[in-house]
Amino acid sequence: MPFAQFAKLSDEDVYSLVAYMNTLPAVKNALPRTELQFPVSILARFEPAPVFAPARPPNPNDRVRYGEFLAGVAGCMECHSELKNGKPLPGREFAGGHEFAIGPFVARSANLTPDDDSGIGKWSEERFVRKFRDYGSLAYESAPRTVQENFTVMPWFGFSQMKEDDLRAIYAYLRTLKPVYNPVVLHPQLATRSN
Repeated sequence: MPFAQFAKLSDEDVYSLVAYMNTLPAVKNALPRTELQFPVSILARFEPAPVFAPARPPNPNDRVRYGEFLAGVAGCMECHSELKNGKPLPGREFAGGHEFAIGPFVARSANLTPDDDSGIGKWSEERFVRKFRDYGSLAYESAPRTVQENFTVMPWFGFSQMKEDDLRAIYAYLRTLKPVYNPVVLHPQLATRSN
């Protein structure tokens, strides 16, 4: 559960989520008591930290601050940064390289900094938005079969449903980051096989 990211939600966002979940039909599903394994059993004692002040989102007209807010809630930095002890490596935030291995598939996250050679520095705002929108019509029945070449853990479909202004705000925020040169091999097993 991404407690740290969801703690950044505004009160209005949380109320909206609760209102939506209350529209879903109730499902009885008896689950066994949760038993956390070490080290999660220790970490869970400190998460989530209580929030005592009302949280308000930044003004959407301030695209950079609003984009920072959205990127924080979405957990962009946590997935698009190499981690050590669960924290992004200092100076490498958003520079990609976090490895995800699920079953036989492996993928690494892309560099989101505005570096011209290894990040999104040469990407236009339109290209950034289109990258998400291209997944908008994807459905389980029509999705291509997952193979190493297209494996991703990026929740493209969910993010493709975001308002275009929100995607543009995230792009505006990412453009303010310090460029970090970090060429990432997105599908490392493919690189190994071709050598």
